[in-house]
Amino acid sequence: MKKMFTYEKKILIIMLLIAAIIAGFFVMSGCASVRRFGKTISSDFKNGLQREIIVYDAVGNELFRQAGKFDVDYSEERVLYDDEQGNRHVIYFKTGTVVINELE
Repeated sequence: MKKMFTYEKKILIIMLLIAAIIAGFFVMSGCASVRRFGKTISSDFKNGLQREIIVYDAVGNELFRQAGKFDVDYSEERVLYDDEQGNRHVIYFKTGTVVINELE
């Protein structure tokens, strides 16, 4: 008589089931990190989210405002985004503030 599952296969199946249960718990709990991950995936597949970008100078005067569908990348000193026409924009903000609001 043949064995259906070896010991290693049984352990692997049990581990996969435990991982699926834990992943399901996080998805069903609606925790913030899962929502952020979902937004990231949505942005990646839909070429960005509806956003508004506002740039202020050091004293709070508005210098620039643009709304549209953007996928935004940022670092400590710059914001990089491609607009709906495929034009790349880089905003350096060492002496000002950049505010990015999601509009959806």
